[in-house]
Amino acid sequence: MSETTLSFVTVDVFTQTRYKAGNPLPIVYLPENAPITQERKQLIAREFALSETVFLHTPPAAPGTWKIDIFTTYLEHPFAGHPTIGTAVYVLKKQWETSGTQLTQDSGSENINGTFLTKAGRIEISYNPSNGIARAAIPQKHHIHAWRCPLPFLFDKQRDLDPSHLKDPSAGLPVVSIVDGMTFILAELSSLDALSRVLLQHGNVTCTLDVGWSRPQRPFYFYVRLSDGMDGMKRFRTRLFMKDAEDPATGSAACALAGYIARSEGKRGQSVIVKVVQGVEMGRECEIGVEVKLGEDGGVEGVWLSGSAVDVMSGQLPLC
Repeated sequence: MSETTLSFVTVDVFTQTRYKAGNPLPIVYLPENAPITQERKQLIAREFALSETVFLHTPPAAPGTWKIDIFTTYLEHPFAGHPTIGTAVYVLKKQWETSGTQLTQDSGSENINGTFLTKAGRIEISYNPSNGIARAAIPQKHHIHAWRCPLPFLFDKQRDLDPSHLKDPSAGLPVVSIVDGMTFILAELSSLDALSRVLLQHGNVTCTLDVGWSRPQRPFYFYVRLSDGMDGMKRFRTRLFMKDAEDPATGSAACALAGYIARSEGKRGQSVIVKVVQGVEMGRECEIGVEVKLGEDGGVEGVWLSGSAVDVMSGQLPLC
């Protein structure tokens, strides 16, 4: 009896330059009725040893509609940013090149549309073949928690930082969720030099989250504000460490930050455009785009994440 194998590809996400930039992402094809358990998916993700692995169910549930599962090395996520964008670029580009008539093209534009079915719900995706950018309507429940992280918690984890390295050393740090389970402590630093002082930290901070929100052990998301773009785009440099390693790009954290900035500085009923550059210090520069639409009540009405990706390698892995 021949050994059952699964095909996979890897892509570098939030870049168009392979090997030297971007956040690597494995995408594993999961054929219908494949004899695989959740435990086996977890083991495969752990074997890749990257921040997330996507399992792409085939064939599509409908033309232009794919079910995806997202695993870190230790648990399944209902949603994550760079897996969504990387897989969106891969499947929409591939389908457009081979059978574009199966997808929906925006009237009057080049964008090709599709849908992901995830544990967090439906995610509408689009891809522009002319610039290689994918865009995803992110499932969100943007929330700013009442509890703010005391500064001693930060300095206990980051011994090379002191109050002079913070933009505002007089207040605790905001704790912000984009969805339940995806919460970040936002730490605005005063300069790129301060950002370079951030060290690999061991363990997250236990936050006091509002009632009904889970997974209180959360990481810091360090950011420095850059000058705004000519078009009013708000620009930031960021860093994040998760599970004792630095993450080249964290789309969910970028969405949480963009929502916080929009709610703090935007106008009701209007959109705020944010560009985040992450991964520079580790030699994996990533460019992340986020658009946040505010409702008339000042809350977050919609979040769209965008970015590019480039194919890197492909192969087969044994199922057992």
